[in-house]
Amino acid sequence: MLHSVTGHHSKSIDMTQGVIWKQIVLFAVPLILGNVFQQLYNTVDSIVVGNFLGATALAAVGATTAICNTLVNFSTGFPWERAW
Repeated sequence: MLHSVTGHHSKSIDMTQGVIWKQIVLFAVPLILGNVFQQLYNTVDSIVVGNFLGATALAAVGATTAICNTLVNFSTGFPWERAW
Protein backbone atom coordinates (compact mmCIF):
# COMPACT_ATOMS: atom_id res chain seq x y z
CA MET A 1 0.00 0.00 0.00
CA LEU A 2 1.37 3.40 -0.96
CA HIS A 3 0.41 6.47 1.01
CA SER A 4 0.06 9.38 -1.38
CA VAL A 5 0.72 12.02 1.27
CA THR A 6 3.99 10.67 2.65
CA GLY A 7 5.13 8.51 -0.23
CA HIS A 8 6.05 5.70 2.19
CA HIS A 9 5.10 2.08 1.80
CA SER A 10 3.30 0.43 4.70
CA LYS A 11 2.75 -3.25 5.26
CA SER A 12 -0.87 -3.90 6.14
CA ILE A 13 -2.18 -7.11 7.65
CA ASP A 14 -5.68 -8.36 6.95
CA MET A 15 -6.82 -9.82 10.26
CA THR A 16 -10.08 -11.07 8.75
CA GLN A 17 -8.29 -13.76 6.76
CA GLY A 18 -6.45 -16.84 8.00
CA VAL A 19 -6.26 -18.66 11.32
CA ILE A 20 -7.78 -16.51 14.05
CA TRP A 21 -5.55 -17.61 16.93
CA LYS A 22 -2.43 -16.88 14.89
CA GLN A 23 -3.71 -13.39 14.02
CA ILE A 24 -4.50 -12.66 17.67
CA VAL A 25 -1.10 -13.87 18.86
CA LEU A 26 0.76 -11.85 16.21
CA PHE A 27 -1.23 -8.78 17.24
CA ALA A 28 -0.81 -9.30 21.00
CA VAL A 29 2.89 -10.23 21.26
CA PRO A 30 4.30 -6.71 20.64
CA LEU A 31 1.78 -5.23 23.07
CA ILE A 32 2.66 -7.78 25.74
CA LEU A 33 6.40 -7.23 25.27
CA GLY A 34 5.95 -3.48 25.51
CA ASN A 35 3.99 -3.86 28.75
CA VAL A 36 6.62 -6.21 30.20
CA PHE A 37 9.41 -3.74 29.44
CA GLN A 38 7.38 -0.88 30.90
CA GLN A 39 6.81 -2.88 34.09
CA LEU A 40 10.50 -3.76 34.31
CA TYR A 41 11.36 -0.07 33.94
CA ASN A 42 8.94 0.83 36.75
CA THR A 43 10.36 -1.92 38.98
CA VAL A 44 13.98 -0.88 38.45
CA ASP A 45 13.01 2.77 38.93
CA SER A 46 11.39 1.94 42.27
CA ILE A 47 14.38 -0.12 43.41
CA VAL A 48 16.92 2.56 42.52
CA VAL A 49 14.89 5.44 43.95
CA GLY A 50 14.02 3.51 47.11
CA ASN A 51 17.62 2.52 47.78
CA PHE A 52 19.33 5.81 46.97
CA LEU A 53 16.83 8.63 47.49
CA GLY A 54 14.60 7.47 50.33
CA ALA A 55 10.97 6.98 51.19
CA THR A 56 9.71 10.42 50.10
CA ALA A 57 11.13 10.04 46.61
CA LEU A 58 9.76 6.50 46.40
CA ALA A 59 6.32 7.82 47.34
CA ALA A 60 6.61 10.39 44.55
CA VAL A 61 7.45 7.67 42.05
CA GLY A 62 4.48 5.64 43.25
CA ALA A 63 2.17 8.64 42.98
CA THR A 64 3.16 9.38 39.38
CA THR A 65 3.21 5.79 38.10
CA ALA A 66 -0.49 5.88 37.20
CA ILE A 67 -0.01 9.08 35.20
CA CYS A 68 2.94 7.64 33.28
CA ASN A 69 1.10 4.39 32.59
CA THR A 70 -1.92 6.34 31.32
CA LEU A 71 0.26 8.29 28.88
CA VAL A 72 2.06 5.15 27.68
CA ASN A 73 -1.21 3.23 27.22
CA PHE A 74 -2.82 6.15 25.40
CA SER A 75 0.09 6.46 23.00
CA THR A 76 0.08 2.69 22.44
CA GLY A 77 -3.61 2.61 21.59
CA PHE A 78 -3.83 5.84 19.60
CA PRO A 79 -4.23 5.29 15.84
CA TRP A 80 -1.14 7.32 14.86
CA GLU A 81 -1.26 6.29 11.21
CA ARG A 82 -4.75 7.68 10.74
CA ALA A 83 -4.07 10.84 12.75
CA TRP A 84 -1.94 12.37 10.03
